[in-house]
Amino acid sequence: MDDNKMEKVVRGFCKGINGVFAGCIGALDGWLVKIEKPSLIRDGVQNPSLYFSRKGFYGVNVQIIVSHNKTFCIVEQNMIQLHLKMGLLENG
Repeated sequence: MDDNKMEKVVRGFCKGINGVFAGCIGALDGWLVKIEKPSLIRDGVQNPSLYFSRKGFYGVNVQIIVSHNKTFCIVEQNMIQLHLKMGLLENG
């Protein structure tokens, strides 16, 4: 995100919440996407236990930062590649 876009986001957050979070450049949220147990053959995953959550099921954590107008600002590239590989996102 370049400086001009960042300044626009800062102004948008400031305006939307009456200046409470002056300087805010994004909002972070996350959720756990439930997935089938990964396998070495199908998914290339050597240690499926890394995907077992404290909630008692296999899942992938998704965290994205959005701007004041709810558009994506930051998405981790490794997260995208994993989701594509597991069929959670369409390539395109």
